[in-house]
Amino acid sequence: MISIEVEILMLLCNHIVAGEECQLLRALAVIAPNVPPKHVRRALKRLEAKQMVCSRSIACPKPDVSSPLDTYDPSEPIERARCKELIAKSRERWRQAETKLREVYFALPTAWKIFGHSGAHKGFIPHSALAHDLALSEVFIGLLDEHKSNQHRWVLDPGSATREHGVKQPDALIRGTPDCYAEMVGQGYDATRVGLLFRHAQTNQLRMRIY
Repeated sequence: MISIEVEILMLLCNHIVAGEECQLLRALAVIAPNVPPKHVRRALKRLEAKQMVCSRSIACPKPDVSSPLDTYDPSEPIERARCKELIAKSRERWRQAETKLREVYFALPTAWKIFGHSGAHKGFIPHSALAHDLALSEVFIGLLDEHKSNQHRWVLDPGSATREHGVKQPDALIRGTPDCYAEMVGQGYDATRVGLLFRHAQTNQLRMRIY
């Protein structure tokens, strides 16, 4: 039986990069349904004491990601007007999202190395990056709510081990028939970045859900 501490680390290193306590509890209620919330909270404190997990209070928005803003098919042309329209929709959604103080948990490099990752969060983390990661976590949890097996369909940061520096790739790969990418459009994105992501999906002949 896997301990709750390991379940939390697997969640933070393999499926989401950062999450509020309520998000972790929702995900673990599906992944480890027999573990009471109080045990999860105690495990988080133990992991913080071991310097495997860190928490930070930040004021940030969390937009509604219950459905994609757009879905790109690789057979479609990459039009700059579409990229600009998508950015406009995304900025409006971020603007309308409620901003409040949130306690965010994320794994530290010590934990990432256990799972063979170099680690995503080292040192200072911009608030916009954490806001993006919280929203991306919500996309994953939405899939998890649909069915527990979706836990194993979600591949966070696909191709991170082989991509060249500066190359923009989607946030996640959702395995299925067929596979498709998932991308959470952050507050600092522009039309050029969206176009590069479309190009990556087109090159790999995969659809992409843009949130």
